Amino acid sequence: MEKFIYPDDPNFSRPFHFAAEHQPGGPRIGGNMPEGLVVLLHDSAAYFGTFPLYEDNGLYLSLFINCSFAEFLSALNQGFQTDNRIVVITHEEKPRSKSTKYASKLSQHRLQIDGIKADTIQNDSGENVIRERHKFGGRPFCIQEPLMEGSEELLIQGYRQILQIDFPVSREDGKISGNWPFGDGIFNLFWKYPFENAKYYWCLQG
Repeated sequence: MEKFIYPDDPNFSRPFHFAAEHQPGGPRIGGNMPEGLVVLLHDSAAYFGTFPLYEDNGLYLSLFINCSFAEFLSALNQGFQTDNRIVVITHEEKPRSKSTKYASKLSQHRLQIDGIKADTIQNDSGENVIRERHKFGGRPFCIQEPLMEGSEELLIQGYRQILQIDFPVSREDGKISGNWPFGDGIFNLFWKYPFENAKYYWCLQG
């Protein structure tokens, strides 16, 4: 049975980080979008990265920010959104395109994906908190409140946190250059199987 890259149990998550080096295919961020994708986006749109949905079967999602930075920031701390300021495309393994259309302004980095870990950890004060930083699965680390409003309802409906992307300040992240599209906040994406038939929810918090 094929296994999702994210744990189905939201009490666990799979951390990842952005390695110093890049690769032409597989999970990565920055650079040109994958070859052969047919996407109709706004002129200001930009590719962000490509992430696995399963451990082994080669199905990926590519994430695009389909608006200007100012328009995207208007979603800050407004809860879960479903509009097309974020566009997610599923596809099989594809190398980077030679075309610079919708190219990211970020340097290129591959993903280094860790094993499954408990999603609740102890912080420096000894308190149990939700795991922050980049991860597949688990619950959203909420900057403003203990729990992200609406996230538990989505989990009950069968949604899972596909992505949490934090500002790359960890020592594990490679040196990323360019305009980081999420400011200094956190981006969260919820989706559920079968992906092509389900609406996805995203939020930007800071």
